[in-house]
Amino acid sequence: MAKAETVEAAVGVALPFIKEYYPCPRLVKSERDNGIWTLQFDVGMLHPDIKAVTVDIETGNILSLQTLMIPQIKTACTTLRERLELCVKDVDNILLHIKQLEDDLGPRG
Repeated sequence: MAKAETVEAAVGVALPFIKEYYPCPRLVKSERDNGIWTLQFDVGMLHPDIKAVTVDIETGNILSLQTLMIPQIKTACTTLRERLELCVKDVDNILLHIKQLEDDLGPRG
């Protein structure tokens, strides 16, 4: 394989590789350090899902594919889950009030 000295060359190696597993990867970050490119791709369709592909600069070989955990995403998901739970409780309370009103009004018809 050819060297991956530029970010374009590294992406040229990593993109076909990651597309084998994920249909629509978007490059979100690239970093060069100690002879290795680390390219971060967002592969999520509905929410961020970051995968890091490492490419050896000298050989142009793929070294690894990893899933990155992003604290902000975990926090956002936790907050969303809590908000959904509150909404469910609100709906339950509304349904309880409707049932009480129906009981107070008696049978219809």
